[in-house]
Amino acid sequence: MFLLGFEFLKESNESEGISLLQKASDLDNDKAQVELANCYKHGYYVKKDINKCIELLNKAKENGNSDALIQLSYIYTDGIDIEKDLEKAFEYDKEAASKGHALGYLNMYHNYYNGWGIEQDFSKALSYLQDAVTADVPEAYKIMAEFVEKGAEELGIEKNDTRALFLYERGAKLGDPVCLKKTSYYYDKGIGTQQDFKKAFEYALEGAQKNNGTCQFYVAQHYQQGTGIEQNDTEAFKWYKSAGDNEKILDALEEIGKCYYFGLGTEQDFSLAVKYFTDTINYAKEADMLRYYAESFYLLGTCYEHGFGVEKDIVKAKELFTQAREFGNVYATQALERLK
Repeated sequence: MFLLGFEFLKESNESEGISLLQKASDLDNDKAQVELANCYKHGYYVKKDINKCIELLNKAKENGNSDALIQLSYIYTDGIDIEKDLEKAFEYDKEAASKGHALGYLNMYHNYYNGWGIEQDFSKALSYLQDAVTADVPEAYKIMAEFVEKGAEELGIEKNDTRALFLYERGAKLGDPVCLKKTSYYYDKGIGTQQDFKKAFEYALEGAQKNNGTCQFYVAQHYQQGTGIEQNDTEAFKWYKSAGDNEKILDALEEIGKCYYFGLGTEQDFSLAVKYFTDTINYAKEADMLRYYAESFYLLGTCYEHGFGVEKDIVKAKELFTQAREFGNVYATQALERLK
């Protein structure tokens, strides 16, 4: 009955689906109770009702469903539509962990590390994090790898690049996007292992396909430079566009501008080059990172100097060249000499 109700919901037969889930819930089907609770929590197919949601989750908990414990923990941790109660969330996480729930281990790590609902205890935090790693929780691999990457004195963890890569790669194999990005970077730079552009590209591509903007930028670089994959400007441009347009990766926005400026992997289009250089500068200003984008200032300056894709404006060009020079662009100095 639960599965049939679930199928009706997927097929947009809402009234029949909710009716079957309710009947299954009344018969103490714990999965139906959790699914129905989720509907009441978010207002899916029924009127939003956090108290009804909690009631159903408690019934599912009593029927042995440990996922219900995790959901109850999230409700009291977030404090949405109900008073926040970290101590109550801690108790639900503790019970979930005692039943071997992988996310219970991870939540208990967070609780002890941050002092949420319990006194801060780094030793217990590390123990639960290790349990979560053993249970193959992707986020646990990421967290542990980040500690090992930098070292964590409070946890007694020493910096170890080889160990960090091992943990990132395990997380990457489970599909964690941050682990995919980090694993690609480690192989690309030869950190903790021999440099391997092919592996770097493969991990970056998997992350890129999961819409990780940094991975998309890495893939573009591999295609542009021909490292780990055959050089291909068209593919490079495509991935730069994904990283820049969708994720606003600053380096990608600048590279898109350069592709349009020089006609790399796409038709030359100075008006679009102007747009992307301008976007790069504006977003970099918001992030207080202008000093890293001297080339955008310089190339945009040349557009204003010569009227490429924009109305010619020598005053504007000089302003851009001056800024580029301040950020270390040597060509900007030559341009300013030329415009004296």
